[in-house]
Amino acid sequence: MARGIKKRIRMRINPFRSWTLKFLARHRKYLTLASLFKYRKSLLRMQSEKKSQKPDTVRLRLRPPYDGGDIWLREGSSDVGTFDEIFFSDLYRSIVQRTSSGLFIIDLGANIGLATRYFAAHLPRSEILSVEPDPHNFEMLQRNTQELERAGRCRTIRAAAWSKAASLDLLALPEETAFDSFRVVESAMASMQTVAALSVGEILERSKFPRVDILKIDIEGSEVEVFKGNVDWLRKTRSLAIEFHGDSREASRFDEVMRLHGFQVDDSHKFTVLAIRGD
Repeated sequence: MARGIKKRIRMRINPFRSWTLKFLARHRKYLTLASLFKYRKSLLRMQSEKKSQKPDTVRLRLRPPYDGGDIWLREGSSDVGTFDEIFFSDLYRSIVQRTSSGLFIIDLGANIGLATRYFAAHLPRSEILSVEPDPHNFEMLQRNTQELERAGRCRTIRAAAWSKAASLDLLALPEETAFDSFRVVESAMASMQTVAALSVGEILERSKFPRVDILKIDIEGSEVEVFKGNVDWLRKTRSLAIEFHGDSREASRFDEVMRLHGFQVDDSHKFTVLAIRGD
């Protein structure tokens, strides 16, 4: 029998080459068995359905240490990729390990609350303020953090991070949106698309936190505006995890600002830059 034919036969009969078993092996640490099969079914459904169809919401149950609670994702959206990035790729593992005593966390650009849930699970004594401007994402954020809110560990604010207090318009998104990006511009008139904008200093005041042990920033380019304003809030900040968009790292003078305020920058991660206070 030809060597190539033998190889194909072995691949068919070897169960460990099965996509399903690889999927289960990778995800069993985070999801219950029932949710593993539900999630797999959801992924297969997303591959076969047209993107134009209205996304359904899938409810999954996390295993301890991820609090054993439920989490909701929107099919056909960026939620699935974000879930994989944060939980399965451990996007924030490094900053959690470096700030293991972290008690006060602010999540800017909280999206649907997946980073909030990750921080809450790994830092069980932490309190978190989650800030998200988009109304659709904010609705999901509230759903995904409701148990933490009941426990007094999390509060949510629908607002955008900016250089100063202002009103911002969320620019219209395409019909086939993935819910992971939008643009904001300052608005002179309030409307249904308007969201309050706050400086990081004002957000810190609203949190009532004495300091910020972890400041996570993923705000779709608005980081340039954030660092354009007063950055005295850095004095109360111990570490940052920030995702840049386009040339925003250079435009915000991030590295210079961090150096001036005594932070050490770690950009060895693919998507997220860490800054840890040196003292």
